[in-house]
Amino acid sequence: MSPTNTKSSSLNLRKVLLFCIVINFVYLLAETIFGFCIHSMGLVADAAHNLCDVAGMMLVLTAFKLTEPVPTHRFTYGYKKAAILLVVVVAFVLSVLGVFIILGGIHQIQMPRLLNGTVIALMAAGGVLVNGITAFFIMQNKKRTSKAHNAFRNILVDALVSLVVMIEGVAIHFLGWFNLDAIIGFVIVGIILLSLFDLTRSAIRFVLDGVPAGINYEQVVRTIYTVENVVDVHHLHIWSTAPKTNVLAAHVVVKNMDEANQVKDQLGKLLESEGISNLTLEFEVDKTKEEKPTE
Repeated sequence: MSPTNTKSSSLNLRKVLLFCIVINFVYLLAETIFGFCIHSMGLVADAAHNLCDVAGMMLVLTAFKLTEPVPTHRFTYGYKKAAILLVVVVAFVLSVLGVFIILGGIHQIQMPRLLNGTVIALMAAGGVLVNGITAFFIMQNKKRTSKAHNAFRNILVDALVSLVVMIEGVAIHFLGWFNLDAIIGFVIVGIILLSLFDLTRSAIRFVLDGVPAGINYEQVVRTIYTVENVVDVHHLHIWSTAPKTNVLAAHVVVKNMDEANQVKDQLGKLLESEGISNLTLEFEVDKTKEEKPTE
């Protein structure tokens, strides 16, 4: 794909994401309000889960935007890591909602109250519709970028959660299973907590400049040693400066300094397949094979 087509694809994906963020955010606000009004923990939990997907799309959109500014003398990497602030805010909001849903569900089981199953089913059906529209638009870009693929997968999961809540509303309306609302709320909170765990783990790894997920440190070392003329490697560091932007810095010992440029080119091609997009290498000459003085 040419640079022009890639740029056009990115712009299209941005517009799609912005539209999807707006309609999903409006829906989750409505679902949250209705959930509070009719005391449905299932609806509130579904809205919280939908917030996870909105946050995911916002992270993708933010990643596009934050990679554009030119680095400054104060922030030499630019503002690529600023997206982590969004992760912190979303994690806090979801944690608060999770505690509320659990406490509300426990209270609902201890003191059962009548719930409007029709409203629950209709609101959840709206979630299936909104997620369906979102999935349709993102699907147009799904094959172009891994970001769109991940967003598409998350939207499908959210549509499934909304479908479960819709079925819950139908069961409450026809069978009067009011405690089912609290149980569904607990299950969705569990799903959210699993997502938060993965999100928090990735955020900590990102902030502490840890080896990015999906990159095997030992495998990278083995790959470096496969290059001819490489004797040793040390001071090896792998980290991310932005999502999908992985950097490697290392000292590489070679047999002959004249081969350094060739070794660097070979390493660049090999490590790109390992997920490394940027290399900073310092070469040293092997001094272990120095000629011994003649007797």
